[in-house]
Amino acid sequence: MNAIESDGRELPKCPTGIQGLDEVTGGGLPRGRPTLVCGSAGCGRERSARAARSEEIGRLERAQARRRDRLEAQIQDLRRAFASEAEDLENQLRQRQEGEAQERSDAEQMAASRYVVLSPRGEST
Repeated sequence: MNAIESDGRELPKCPTGIQGLDEVTGGGLPRGRPTLVCGSAGCGRERSARAARSEEIGRLERAQARRRDRLEAQIQDLRRAFASEAEDLENQLRQRQEGEAQERSDAEQMAASRYVVLSPRGEST
């Protein structure tokens, strides 16, 4: 027996973790809706509720662990990507600084070579 919305759509189910109850209800209780469980004293209402609650907590914990694992993997991917980018930027900066130092050195040599020092006898040095 499946629960049906008023517009004909089937309700999503939340497994209770109780095999017989899940079979009878067609996969579990309707997700996101209250469910009233009736029965005489000692029929297992409270035990069933505890089992269903325990199953839902376990499902949520497993989902949370999967999300945490995915996030940790994404964080590691980002760290690797940023480390690679940082290394590339450091190399570019080092090359630029070396290039600027070489340009300064070349400019100083050029400036020095433009000056001619005459000796007292009129010879250039």
